Amino acid sequence: MPANFTKKSQLSHINVLVMDADSRIATLLRNVLTNLGFGKIYTANSGTAGMQILNANSIDLIITDWDMEPMNGIDFIKHIRTNNVSINRMIPIIMLTGKSNRQHVEFARDAGMTEFVVKPFSVQTLCNHIMLVVEHPRNFIMASNFAGPCRRRRNLSPDGVEDRRKEITDEHIVAKKGPATILRIDDQKIVCFEPNYELKEKIVDKAREKTIFSSASVQMAQTLIESYCENFLEWAKEDIANLEKHYAQLQTNGACNSENIKEIQDCALLIKSRAGTFGFDLASCVADLLVKTCENKSADNHKLFSSVIHQHINALQVIFLQKIKGNGAEMGTELLDGLFFIANKLEDKTNPSL
Repeated sequence: MPANFTKKSQLSHINVLVMDADSRIATLLRNVLTNLGFGKIYTANSGTAGMQILNANSIDLIITDWDMEPMNGIDFIKHIRTNNVSINRMIPIIMLTGKSNRQHVEFARDAGMTEFVVKPFSVQTLCNHIMLVVEHPRNFIMASNFAGPCRRRRNLSPDGVEDRRKEITDEHIVAKKGPATILRIDDQKIVCFEPNYELKEKIVDKAREKTIFSSASVQMAQTLIESYCENFLEWAKEDIANLEKHYAQLQTNGACNSENIKEIQDCALLIKSRAGTFGFDLASCVADLLVKTCENKSADNHKLFSSVIHQHINALQVIFLQKIKGNGAEMGTELLDGLFFIANKLEDKTNPSL
């Protein structure tokens, strides 16, 4: 082995497929992963395009967003996990999405994702989850109603959650074939594969390397993200313009128009996902509040709902015009407190028990 062997030359053996409908974030991810030393980085804007790339190339790791058309990230994962032809159905898949509710995590887990990362993201967070994929792969389960990495990481159930797992005994084992154990539990055939360390063996020279990502490489990749800040502010202007357009349509069509509300919510989710990644944490929080406001919308209180939407848009305009990064200190606290107050007023007004 040459004396100048580096981590980067090891990672260069790993090819990654990045799928995101937001072409700007897909490009950013491609550049970040290249900067970290990965090999070929393929990008796609939908699950359909991703399948074409996957069928034509050798891919070791997939990073996918949720919201894409015509095939979204969830349907893509399900297709991979239940596919019986050519594609490696056990390939590690990281879901990288702005959706952050617990039900979103559980839904993606049940579809068969390997790791879940919420946008906005940092390079360190992404690297941490890649490390989990490499260092701590889980058993792969194939059953009639599920295919994917074992959904339970820990031996014990979380507090307050009933442990519904069956205790596996020799009576449940039908056969063992290489890394697979065939079980029959409650008349259901389950195939359990041992954790696959092929990715680790492909990346890590165990005799020389302690970690895949050095602090220096992570910092360099994070600096790359920060260099996009001015670009992001231009993108933000477009996003605010779209918000204002959809808000004007909402005013014209009536505050109960679900299509306009969905468009506002999608714009807010895009801002939330991008802003924090580029250091605009306050804007990310405001956009997230707007997403939740749209989720909680009822058919009543149209005037109040419109006012709440408009104040969120105004807040985002101020943040981007003044280029307020981080949490905005005292001003940021006051702004968020004000938005929480009006959002709670809307929630109270829509609660029939009050």
